[in-house]
Amino acid sequence: MDNYIDFYYDENDNFIADIFSNGKLKRVRNPKNIDKLISIAEKYNYVIEDEGRITKRVTPIINEFGKYMLEKKRKRDRKINIYNTITSSMKLSRKDPTLGKKIGTGLLAFTILATGIGAYKHHSEKRSKEPVETSDQLMEDNSSPFNDSFEIIEDHRDMDTMFQDNSFHFSYEERTKTNNIERAKEYIDLFEKYGNMYGVDPHILLAIAAQESGGNHYDNLKDELPASGIMQIEKSVHTGESISAYNFETNKIDNLLITEENLKDLETNIQIATILFKNCLKENNYNIPLAIQAYNYGYGNIYYLLASCSKSENITIDEIKNNPTINCWLNYRKNISVGDPEYVEHVLSYLDTGSLTVRTSTGDIVTVNLKNDYQKSVQYN
Repeated sequence: MDNYIDFYYDENDNFIADIFSNGKLKRVRNPKNIDKLISIAEKYNYVIEDEGRITKRVTPIINEFGKYMLEKKRKRDRKINIYNTITSSMKLSRKDPTLGKKIGTGLLAFTILATGIGAYKHHSEKRSKEPVETSDQLMEDNSSPFNDSFEIIEDHRDMDTMFQDNSFHFSYEERTKTNNIERAKEYIDLFEKYGNMYGVDPHILLAIAAQESGGNHYDNLKDELPASGIMQIEKSVHTGESISAYNFETNKIDNLLITEENLKDLETNIQIATILFKNCLKENNYNIPLAIQAYNYGYGNIYYLLASCSKSENITIDEIKNNPTINCWLNYRKNISVGDPEYVEHVLSYLDTGSLTVRTSTGDIVTVNLKNDYQKSVQYN
């Protein structure tokens, strides 16, 4: 079953939410947590006014709420450790038998004052940007695995499995302060323009430009060079090719013919590269790290790479494409004799963000979190 979030009122007219993720169902009752979940949903163009179910753009909402909950757990654990340390150190000096209860009560009051008590904010005055789909399948009390109605913040036993690490792990040397990225940032308006137009995170385009040309367009336009412009588009591969992508601003499909002349225009060069990268995303099921490597390798080499990985790791190609946290394919790039076998690391070394977001052709949001496991022994030229 796909992930979803249900908002509804319980028998006591309390507004609560059920989150289904990774095969587990968790119930959110705490008003402060409900407020946080609603505020995260609003970032993805939802306004929660009544009962209903969210089925689109669910994963990034759940991931962000999971980070919030895990941080609350860490803070709670720290308070418990402090409480245990204080009460343990006081045991030897107690003379009044009621002292322990007094200390515990005082610390509990202090904890409540320090953390605050959230109150649910009513959202009925807002108009919905995207109405939540009404659900006729809300769970009956006798079918719910949570008949004891515990609050999610009070039970973290399954938190690590429900909100597991959804990051793409690899190692790279950070290079966010080099001249390459600073030159590329001179054209940030164009990266944002075409990134937003075609649903590609501008950070990706910026990093590709830094890696491909050092952010320098005009020194890469000579006829004898195999690739052209700031995005280093291979002329022998793409000249004469017709490309297309959905334009989210016009709600139409843009068609563009690649010529050597329009590759020399800075803005068109970036537009073409954005469409080419969007097609890399579509070809690889919107697996962002894989699409970045595909921008350098091309479709044929990526397929050969995935086939090698699939055979050795006993995993299907579709499973790799559909899960951007799977990184075993990184180990099989040495089987490709052309291109840069560490291209994804080289590109992402220029990032100053820990996550990347793209939009599918239907407008759904796809996000991947990045985890740099950089070791000092790993160096990239």
